[in-house]
Amino acid sequence: QNASSLPFPSLFFFFFCNYSQLLFLVPFRTALVSLDISVVKKRNQNLHCSDGTWIAFRSSQVLGKYSETSNPNPQVEQEPQRGRMQEIDLGIHTIRSHGGGLASKHKHDWIILVILVAIEIGLQLISPFYRYVGKDMMTDLKYPFNDNTIPVWSVPIYAVLLPIIIFVCFYVKRTCVYDLHHSIIGLLFTVLITGIITDSIKLATGRPRPNFYWRCFPDGKELYDALGGVVCHGEPGEVKEGHKSFPSGHTSWSFAGLGFLSLYLSGKIKAFNREGHVAKLCIVFAPLLAACLVGISRVDDYWHHWQDVFAGGLIGLFVAAFCYRQFYPNPYHEEGWGPYAYFVAAQERGSQQNGDAMRTMSLQGGATMGGFSGDQSLTPSMDSGQARLKELGYKQELKRDLSVFSNFAISFSIISVLTGITTTYNTGLRFGGTVTLVYGWFVAGVFTMCVGLSMAEICSSYPTSGGLYYWSAMLAGPRWAPLASWLTGWFNIVGQWAVTASVDFSLAQLIQVIVLLSTGGKNGGGYQGSDYVVIAIHGGILFIHALLNSLPISVLSFIGQLAALWNLLGVLVLMILIPVVSTERATTKFVFTNFNTDNGLGITSYAYIFVLGLLMSQYTITGYDASAHMTEETIDADKNGPRGIISAIGISILFGWGYILGISYAVTDIPYLLTETNNSGGYAIAEIFYLAFKSRFGSGTGGIVCLGIVAVAVFFCGMSSVTSNSRMAYAFSRDGAMPFSPLWHKVNSREVPVNAVWLSASISFCMALTSLGSIVAFQAMVSIATIGLYIAYALPIFLRVTLSRKTFVAGPFSLGRYGNVVGWVAVIWVATISVLFSLPVAYPITAETLNYTPVAVAGLLAIILSYWLISARHWFTGPVSNILS
Repeated sequence: QNASSLPFPSLFFFFFCNYSQLLFLVPFRTALVSLDISVVKKRNQNLHCSDGTWIAFRSSQVLGKYSETSNPNPQVEQEPQRGRMQEIDLGIHTIRSHGGGLASKHKHDWIILVILVAIEIGLQLISPFYRYVGKDMMTDLKYPFNDNTIPVWSVPIYAVLLPIIIFVCFYVKRTCVYDLHHSIIGLLFTVLITGIITDSIKLATGRPRPNFYWRCFPDGKELYDALGGVVCHGEPGEVKEGHKSFPSGHTSWSFAGLGFLSLYLSGKIKAFNREGHVAKLCIVFAPLLAACLVGISRVDDYWHHWQDVFAGGLIGLFVAAFCYRQFYPNPYHEEGWGPYAYFVAAQERGSQQNGDAMRTMSLQGGATMGGFSGDQSLTPSMDSGQARLKELGYKQELKRDLSVFSNFAISFSIISVLTGITTTYNTGLRFGGTVTLVYGWFVAGVFTMCVGLSMAEICSSYPTSGGLYYWSAMLAGPRWAPLASWLTGWFNIVGQWAVTASVDFSLAQLIQVIVLLSTGGKNGGGYQGSDYVVIAIHGGILFIHALLNSLPISVLSFIGQLAALWNLLGVLVLMILIPVVSTERATTKFVFTNFNTDNGLGITSYAYIFVLGLLMSQYTITGYDASAHMTEETIDADKNGPRGIISAIGISILFGWGYILGISYAVTDIPYLLTETNNSGGYAIAEIFYLAFKSRFGSGTGGIVCLGIVAVAVFFCGMSSVTSNSRMAYAFSRDGAMPFSPLWHKVNSREVPVNAVWLSASISFCMALTSLGSIVAFQAMVSIATIGLYIAYALPIFLRVTLSRKTFVAGPFSLGRYGNVVGWVAVIWVATISVLFSLPVAYPITAETLNYTPVAVAGLLAIILSYWLISARHWFTGPVSNILS
């Protein structure tokens, strides 16, 4: 009778079949891995060396080296440990050393995770099977309609974020990247598979909740059809949730995440080592007890029957056990503390170390190994990025210590979708509303990817800190090289300074808004700082950023990785949390079709409004040239630099769209969000966060905490911007292009260009001082951050597709025959946005409403050319080699 219900049993059957295959295949795969390890052990129990020694293997780990008669090298002798695997060089398995390769090896797993997220989102949008509910059934469905004892938004916090924090703490203590990666990916698979199974069953069964009566008849007035079936007149969303009782989603997610954590802790603290430490069991059972309490609360608040909770617990724990066993031995195993992958890596490392020891001993005896002389076998191979840098005429002065993930992390944290979207969301709302936000993001994203691909191809050929201006010099040819590199370099470095100024000034404004809301809001007598207070906060932030950037690159690498993870997790939390907490949510039709023309600026043309709204998207996806500027500090930079650029753009597009979509579902009254009379003083996203929690809980404290998450992301963004600025200033001054160049390209004992760091922070602060005189002047200064930077991006690409279209030699990353096409698309797009973002943004045009972007960019161009004509053309020759012949 209800044809729409037919797909849901089919959907459930599909998931059951697929996951049953997964569950049956996992034990077989585990058995094969164990068999493989046993074979390795048997084959390598007695590997005789040339000096009469042998290597003993146990549990895929080299234990040591022993002599059958006498051992001439006691320094390499080690005693085997009984009952526990000896660790070999555990400290080398870090994010920096192995993280990039590990993530690349499991890239398909991460892609599947994204697909699972999409499936879960789709299941949330589908209506459940509306099972027949009659009058006689209402007696058992008339329990009170109480509030959630466990809010929906708290579940991912304690079931996902809490375990991840514990995983990170273990990594900090033990620096085992295999454990960190596999525990996180195993947890994510656990909760997502559990969520999909749970929601599929919910949708297919359509079992009413115990409080269905009050969902259906909130006023207590019953209404039934001729057959006695209910005719609900309650809120559609409440009625929809009323048909989703079996099994309990809160419980299944809790047992999935906390059950995985319990298994993880069991292995780490060796709870089942047969030594009788019952206290360890208390630690292991604590997460399971918390999950049980969640289930009990779901029965106590009358949202579920006990059968729902019991089924949810079984599903969650069942999936958690299988996903955990995919990566880890049993918790009671003597090696249950670590993942399988670590043991394999330790075996490889141990084999390599013993091979090196054998080679060293043989060479000391005058023998040769593998047909190479002793000197050749001991000569370390040069990093490909360093070798290419030497070919380009520069010696290695900075410490080359960044992995591909670290390189990506710096660009990703500069793009920082939390920073760009949050601080310019007002622009998107005012010019086009949700349509511009949702669709404009992809328009800007697609064309920006073309720019990024072209830059990545050039970066692969010229991996230097100079980046864009060096590329222009190489691509322009001897005649035009000085002028091309001069123009590109100054547009790039001034644009970067403007980015840092705008980011840190935006953070200062956000802090001021947080203080305002924390003290009662604009309508409640809250404290609103003056312009001088904001500029003082801005100066303090820049000072902290300069201090942090004076630390060694290894510290900056860790902070950059932390920033990337913070941005990723922050986007995921906010895009889910805000629409869930909001009591008033926009419809899907509103989010995808509402076009706001009420901007109060005298602009009514739909096309004009839409292109003006693109500024938010284009401003956000900016700064990925940082990957190029960090290439002299990146391992295998000719490969990893391009990867950093492309992955930073691609992941930002994906996560940025999710953030925009999640926040836009909480938008119901655009004019109110933009008015300066609201609690946040017209800061749209701050008002959205504040109202969401205030309407749900009677207090906006949760919204202020969410703004704190954004503020931390903005802080990381500004810090990474200073990092990129300083490297550009270092490289530009190394070639003598800046006043007092010898001062700015000095490197301290930690191999950090500390003078360039403080120069960048100081100039960015001076740029922000213009806000004290006129906000219009400051906006003109900041406009260079978008237009100026993209002009610097486009210049080398333009030279690549014109003067060097036949002579350009690509590096390891190449677009092949599509290079010219993609390059022209990139150049045309930059030319287009340079015109669009120079158009007036309000009518009639006055001194206050004039768009000063073309004035600022033209002024910068005039200064650069004047400096060139008057002085620089006589002495600046472009990039200069610092390697003596």
